[in-house]
Amino acid sequence: EENPPFNYTEAGKLTGSATEMVQEIVRRSGLPAKFDVLPWDIAYKRAQGERDTCLFATARLENRERLFTWIGPLGKNFWGVFGRPDFAIPIRTLEDLKPYRIGGVISDAKIEYLRENAVTNIKAVPEDKFAAAEKARALRMVVELRLRA
Repeated sequence: EENPPFNYTEAGKLTGSATEMVQEIVRRSGLPAKFDVLPWDIAYKRAQGERDTCLFATARLENRERLFTWIGPLGKNFWGVFGRPDFAIPIRTLEDLKPYRIGGVISDAKIEYLRENAVTNIKAVPEDKFAAAEKARALRMVVELRLRA
């Protein structure tokens, strides 16, 4: 998936900090490898169902612990939520999020984490080959308050 700065395409080439680490691991191992950039939900399902498949970089959550053999960490990520500039209600806890619609990508760690913590008013959409354009469109929808549950 396109997930800068960890993994993304630039000028048609797969790159990013996690990509470079995984490529070096593969190089040192001497094992053959093919790298594909796939929509997140497809890659996530494929990694669970196909042998000799590696998914990176993915968040290590309790509900995912038994799904994979983990190597890493490859990096650290911090999550947040955002809204319109005129949204004046302070959000300090997950409980504060519950009345509001949240947008995200199907099978994304942030969405899974919110659901595990009883934040359920979530609109999850697939991520496709136009990921950057779709993310920009989703952001515009949030800003324009058009994200529908």
